[in-house]
Amino acid sequence: MTIIFVGPTLPARVCREMLPEATVLPPAACGDIYRAWQRGARTVVLVDGSFDHRLAVWHKEILWAISRGVAIIGTSSMGALRAAELHDFGMIGHGRVFQWFREEALEDDDEVAVAHEPGERDYRPSSEALVNIRVTLALARNEQIVSATAAEALGTIAKRLFYPERTYPEILRRAAPPVLAPVDHERLTGWLRINAIDQKRADAVGLLAQLRKGWKPEASSATSFHFEYTEAWHALRTRLDGRAPST
Repeated sequence: MTIIFVGPTLPARVCREMLPEATVLPPAACGDIYRAWQRGARTVVLVDGSFDHRLAVWHKEILWAISRGVAIIGTSSMGALRAAELHDFGMIGHGRVFQWFREEALEDDDEVAVAHEPGERDYRPSSEALVNIRVTLALARNEQIVSATAAEALGTIAKRLFYPERTYPEILRRAAPPVLAPVDHERLTGWLRINAIDQKRADAVGLLAQLRKGWKPEASSATSFHFEYTEAWHALRTRLDGRAPST
């Protein structure tokens, strides 16, 4: 069984179209990877995860699942972040966002954070991920839509915004001269309508395409690890199981 946790990065319907045999669930929160293991999942794809109103996915539950033989793949968003953190313990990472976290070109959680609508509205994002903004500004610089200095200044504006406020219109609204001259402002605005990059979505689609072609994921590290059974982990399992676990 393959379980995919996804939300604002990619519509669930796209996942079902690409992998009809997979079970598609909302963004993962604390305990959901453990429950996936309980359901018999052999592969778990972590794309999106909750972090605001619910506790985020614990590293410990990912390690538990890996220690029980589940292939855990992370990409795009919370999945990319957790994969970079747990790559040495066997979590598999995919895509450019994962590589940037792994290589420490990205460090902060808010690089992938977005505000979004509720599940009944398909988790449609209402803000833009900072990682998408960065790669889009790099392209605009390379295509000489903006200067290197302006691209850096726009990136700084985006970083300083609280993540729900990160939208291109808001960034451009704050990019008054001398950051952008009026003519450059107009040129960038038009260019963004067509050329803005969604790297998070591209990474997720790329991973699903590999799985559709028959890729069988295996642990990314041959190094075994000892799963330390802590009191906190015991308490979480007790809460999730509704009773004290026997093992």
